[in-house]
Formats: sequence, C-alpha cells, structure tokens
Amino acid sequence: MKAANLADVAKAAGVSISLVSLVMSGKGANRCSPATEAKIKLAAQQLGYRANRLARSLKEQQTRTLGLLSIEVATTPYAGEMLMAAQRTARSHDYDLFFVEVENNHRSIEEALELMAEHQVSGVLIAAFFHCEIQLPAELPSNLVFANCYGANSDQPSYVPAEYPSFMQALKLLGIAGHKDVGLIMEGMPWPASIARTKAFHDAAATFGWNSPEERIYKVQQSDSEDGYRATLEMMLRDPEITAIACYNDRLAMGAYQALNELKISIPEQVSVVGFDDLQLISGGLRPGLSTVRLPHYKMGQAAVEHLIRICEGRDEGAPNKTEIRGELVVRDSISTPRTPTNSPVNPQVSNPTQEIEEK
Repeated sequence: MKAANLADVAKAAGVSISLVSLVMSGKGANRCSPATEAKIKLAAQQLGYRANRLARSLKEQQTRTLGLLSIEVATTPYAGEMLMAAQRTARSHDYDLFFVEVENNHRSIEEALELMAEHQVSGVLIAAFFHCEIQLPAELPSNLVFANCYGANSDQPSYVPAEYPSFMQALKLLGIAGHKDVGLIMEGMPWPASIARTKAFHDAAATFGWNSPEERIYKVQQSDSEDGYRATLEMMLRDPEITAIACYNDRLAMGAYQALNELKISIPEQVSVVGFDDLQLISGGLRPGLSTVRLPHYKMGQAAVEHLIRICEGRDEGAPNKTEIRGELVVRDSISTPRTPTNSPVNPQVSNPTQEIEEK
C-alpha cells in the first residue's frame, strides 16, 4: 500500500498542501483555527500519514530522535510503564525513541552516550528501574533529563518519586485505623527511597503515638519476598503485640503474607499489612488484596520526555532541577482496626520461636 503524503491529507481535510505542512510541522497555531488544525490532524491519523523524517531533519538541522538509556528498566518487571510513557509521549510530539540498555556505571553509560552521539539524537533521557544516583562520565550531552534517578553532582533536570509523602499515605491508613503497635520492614541500604520512607515512619509514629518505633524497624539486605518472610517471622515471634506491618515494597509484603499465613495469623483481622510499589503481579494477586502505593512510573516517563523535548526545541523555561511526583494510594483489603489484646496472634503450635526463626 502506498504511504499517504501531504497531498492526500490536504485532499481529505479540504485544505491546501501548504497548510497541512505547517500544521504537521507544529507551526499552524497562528495560520488556521483550532477546529481546522484538529481536522487536519485527524485526517493525517486516519490515513496513517508519517512525515518525511529525513527531509525534516535536514531542514531543521537536527534529528527527530531521542535517546533513552535504560538502567535495568527493560529487564525487570517493575518500571515498564516508564518506557511505555516515554515512547507514547515522544511519538505524540513526532519524535522517535532510540533505546539502549546500560549498567549503572560511568563506563557503560559513556559508551552508550557515544553511540547516541553517532546517531545524532537530539537529546537523551536516562531512566532507572529504581530511585537511585547515577554514576556519570565526565562528558555529557547538553540536552539531558533523568527519570526515576538523578546524576551525581549534576544539575540536569530529574523526575523522581516523592518518597516521603507517598509512603506517608500508607502509614496514615494504619494510624487512622487506630494501630499503636506497628512494625516496619525496611531496605537496609541507604537508598534515597529507604532514607525518606524511614523518616516517614518515624514521623507517623510521632503523630499517631506508636509504641517503640525504633525497636520495631527490621532492616533487610535484598528486599525480596524471602527477606520479608524471615523478617516477619522474627517480628511476630519476638514481638507478638504488633498489630500492623509496613513494608518497604510489595515483594517484602508478599513475604510477610507467607509468614503470617504459616503462623496462622489472619490478615487483616489480626495483623494489617501495607506495601509500596503496587506491583500488579503481587499486590493484585495476594488475598486479601494488598493496600499499597503505586509508583508514578508513567508520570515520570511522560514528564521527563516532555521536558527533554522542550529543551531540544529551545522552549525550556528553567524548571526545577529535581521534580518529585507523588505516588497514588491504592486501598485494598489488607487493613482493619487493631485486634483486641486478648486475641493473641501467635500460633500456639510454635513452642520455640528462636529455633523456628533459625530453621527458616
């Protein structure tokens, strides 16, 4: 099938070819009415019209391509929406996306940036699968934006999760429900997320009068389901008064579910649980459904690409270097009011808690 051209779009919309050219190049705002512009774009979409990128690039002296350096975004199931948003947003502005997977070290990123330069991309987006600092090489492109990460000693724009207020939303659910004995299973590495979410826990404890908050923080090294399982066993067997568990992420929460089920402690009647991330493979599959916070992956990818395009087109208005985007609270069925003190949650069949923990 022959590809549609400007003449085809002009005929379908009932306008001149020159007007179609202006509208499709983004210069039709003052040349026609909004209704006519919408009519032309609809005709182009229906005909499958695609601008001649090579001719346009030569005329504008820059490509219509953005480079995306992915740090494990494509190889993990946690942040795929960021790539989807980046692709859709670039396409909506008539840009293509040149994608490269890299490791979080300056040499890998340097090689990828050299490849981007060879392909003459207009700008580069660096995105990571979790909120972290990026080790950058000395030479950087002038048009550079970060998503879910930020550059070490870099003043380029970055879009990251608002860790503190996002996690506070889930903690407030526990406080409002009336819990006073709350445990926290937290990532042990000093990532931006773990630092901010730990602070949120301390502040929530002060606000709601939680008992012994510092003693009820259980730090783990891998923050996966196995760590959540072991931490929950230790927590409940050594501190059975706990009525709620807040988890650094949904994988830890899944491990908490497994441990509580093994101890025959019901969720949420005896212990409430909240997570973070809203990983659909976990939060949507657990029973009862896990209350959690959905990370703003899509919004970060969308906002970062839109900012990058503004920079490439000379329309940047000097936005803040770091923009925090709040996650969305997702309330399911894992929270209830605290159990009564007489309703002990610990399985009476567990005769030696210390031995049980060591065996696990």
